[in-house]
Amino acid sequence: MESRVIQVTAAAHKHGNLNIKPCGKDFFPKDVFGGPSRKAGIGVPIIIHVEGLSERVETDIPKYKTGKPRWIFRKRKWVKEFVHCHKLQSAETITIDRLDKRTYRVSPNNKRPQVIEKAISGKLYHKTKFGKIYLIEFQQCTVDLS
Repeated sequence: MESRVIQVTAAAHKHGNLNIKPCGKDFFPKDVFGGPSRKAGIGVPIIIHVEGLSERVETDIPKYKTGKPRWIFRKRKWVKEFVHCHKLQSAETITIDRLDKRTYRVSPNNKRPQVIEKAISGKLYHKTKFGKIYLIEFQQCTVDLS
């Protein structure tokens, strides 16, 4: 399994942009790079499993009109939720693992305890500011039910 570590920037908090340029073109399939707009055509999507979020993400990587990659994922609403869920600050790092040719996993490197909303049937849940509740699937959690 191949991995890349990238930094979270202020743009991740504000716009949902992850700067994936450090990953390099060879980390992604060649056909994932689509046009500058959806109307101009999207690339063949990759699947991203995001730690802390229950739904997988299918997205491509847009290019500028010049043909150069924009180095962000086209679908990026999930980035704000991911950053908030894991309390990531600018300059902290995350890891992108390539699981197979078209499947990737994104996980935080901070491993700080999460704010727990509820413990139901032995499973821990976290409520985001967006009102969504996600099952916390990693083991580095603490629970204070007092």
